[in-house]
Amino acid sequence: MEIERNLNSYAQMVRWFSPHLLVLAAYRDTVARIFGEFADQRGIQHVADPIPTDEELKKKFCNRYDYSGEAGGSTPYWVDFAADLGDGFDSTYSVAYLLAADKLHPEQARTTGGIRGIKGLAGSEPLEHGRLLILSGDEVYPWPTHEDYELKTFKPYAMALSEPAIDPQTGRLPPASRHVFAIPGNHDWYDGLNAFDDQFCRARAGTGGGMRFGDWETRQHRSSFAIKLPHNWWIWGADIQLNDLLDPGQLSYFRAVAEQMGPEDRFILCTAEPSWYALGTPAERFARQNLNGLIEAPIRRGAKLCGIFSGDWHHYSRYNESQALGNMNLITAGGAGAYIHGTYHLKRKLDFEWVGKTLEFRLDRKLEPSGSDTEPPKQTTANACYPSKATSYRLALGNWLFPFRNFGFCLAVGIVYWLLTWTFATLRIDFWLEVPKDQQITRGLIQTPQAVRECLEPTQRPQQQRTRSNVATGDVKSCLLDPGPERNGYRPFNGTGRIEDWTLQLIDFYIADIKAATSFKQMADNTGYLFLKCVHLLLLGMINSVGAALFLFGIWFAFFAITQSKYRGKRGLASRVVVATLHHGTHLLFMWGLYCAFAYFNNTWLERHLDTLAGTSASAAAPTLLLAPVPFWVSFIYPFEMVLIGGTLGGLIFGLYLMVTYIFGKVNCDWLFSSQRLDGYRCFLRMKFEPDKLTIYPIRLDAVPPRTGWRWRRNPGPREPLVEPISPLKPRLIEGPIVIRPDEVRNIART
Repeated sequence: MEIERNLNSYAQMVRWFSPHLLVLAAYRDTVARIFGEFADQRGIQHVADPIPTDEELKKKFCNRYDYSGEAGGSTPYWVDFAADLGDGFDSTYSVAYLLAADKLHPEQARTTGGIRGIKGLAGSEPLEHGRLLILSGDEVYPWPTHEDYELKTFKPYAMALSEPAIDPQTGRLPPASRHVFAIPGNHDWYDGLNAFDDQFCRARAGTGGGMRFGDWETRQHRSSFAIKLPHNWWIWGADIQLNDLLDPGQLSYFRAVAEQMGPEDRFILCTAEPSWYALGTPAERFARQNLNGLIEAPIRRGAKLCGIFSGDWHHYSRYNESQALGNMNLITAGGAGAYIHGTYHLKRKLDFEWVGKTLEFRLDRKLEPSGSDTEPPKQTTANACYPSKATSYRLALGNWLFPFRNFGFCLAVGIVYWLLTWTFATLRIDFWLEVPKDQQITRGLIQTPQAVRECLEPTQRPQQQRTRSNVATGDVKSCLLDPGPERNGYRPFNGTGRIEDWTLQLIDFYIADIKAATSFKQMADNTGYLFLKCVHLLLLGMINSVGAALFLFGIWFAFFAITQSKYRGKRGLASRVVVATLHHGTHLLFMWGLYCAFAYFNNTWLERHLDTLAGTSASAAAPTLLLAPVPFWVSFIYPFEMVLIGGTLGGLIFGLYLMVTYIFGKVNCDWLFSSQRLDGYRCFLRMKFEPDKLTIYPIRLDAVPPRTGWRWRRNPGPREPLVEPISPLKPRLIEGPIVIRPDEVRNIART
């Protein structure tokens, strides 16, 4: 694997709101979900890697990932867990750099290898590197191509832990010191799992090893696995695919493994997605079914489930149940590289149906480090999550910067604004307005035939009858000059014309009224009248253009489709309709308000100044500027105004919509934080397996170096990082450490 020396050639964080990426994501997700059910790679894996029927061969098959002999007596065995990587280089490499380090030292230790001591970790004993690395969630973003796996996943890890020296006797690389097992997430499934299977499951080819990158090597044969560790510990990795349902071949595999387990065994279950987050959603049934199908067989044989780990959500959280199960933890740790997710929306407790019984798992049981390696951490009522809810709230408030982070999306919104307003502005409609005293119609509007007939009745004065010859040309000013019947100083005008002309005339009269107003109430009344009239014009435009109306309905339906609700059933449907309508209506009102402002500005102030620039060389009838008439330039500048300014405002509205619905509705977490593309707030788990307990160290990294914060090392040795941070990384302990003693765990078997 060739390592590119130019760090700028490595990936930045994915721009999820790029219009091109949004369209492609919708297409790929739809295709993957439709065809993934008919081309399930897991079935092919089961056929290519069948479970032997012979008992001895089956036992050997189920124990092919046997590391139980690598640590004896009381010697601890170390395993790392990281999820959701392969996004931007800086965030992915920062976590890979920590994982690759030979040891992570306690807080009081000096900086070693560009890494400071872990703040919050007491004692003098360092945390050894994991012999195994379990990857979960998504291994690459946005699409699972061979090129992206290499560039965004394998190369950063190969740079963090380079290859060992060639064995002089064999002339080959010695065996890899770190083994990798990966569970695919939904992004890995977007090509039917083909690239993932080719990269991570190469051991099925029978070559004795898997994909080698640096001093790491994949070892699995399928997208699921069961690893036997020292001290009677196991790690199970389950692949739930896109439809959130376990396949029969995978269930058969885990049941076969369960037959090799007994009362002395204990296991950790790893999945791509936290099924407990699906509670209260349509996927809840699959979540319960998958959990029951996986853990029922080993529990019946007396083995103990000691925890469930997952990724997919890019944060850290731990739900704990200690009444019925003793000490059961549901841990999400998806912070190995992808944009961060907030935790503000997480519930303090979950009512989880566990093998037929409803149990209460709680988030507010954070373990505060004791400051001493001889005393256990203290349980508090704080929430065991990272980033904290307060930090997540603050990050959500920063979404007013949406237009500056997603300029391409805003341009697309601006183009939609321009096309809609341009379509409406050219429509001819019948309308009415009230003409203020001493004001006249000046914007090319003409009276409707009925209004002209009423104005020009035979009983009128002879000089009015002479205006009949002018009516055909649209000149009806003489009718309006007659004071006629007035209502509060205003004369009604019923006419026909383009929406643009009606809009300009309304604003002309509004400005005249504002100048003549003598009180704030009059100004407010005039402003309200203008607002209602402009809205009325917008509605008439929608009625008079079937194409535009259908397009607007399509936009509303798109808003409805992406609108989320924390409620279910009819209440959830009603809330989605209301929120989508408010969101859609806000865009329409601001879009039309901008159009009115731009139209008036361009046809008054801008046109006058362009006429001035045209100078005396232009003819009085049709002044020109740069070989084009002034009206052309007035029309030419409008698309740029609406696309740039309107798009920015539209993007701001969308960003504020995501912020408000997340803070008040606890929804749209993924949309909000993917739009921010924050590369900080990293996390992973380091696990220490011992005969009588499992100790979990949840490690966080608040900030990662920017691209300019890395440098190539001079003459790095074998199994050393090729790139190092200019300033030391500052890992911290999120909580704990978390200690799970199998003797304290009480599993419930289905009766």
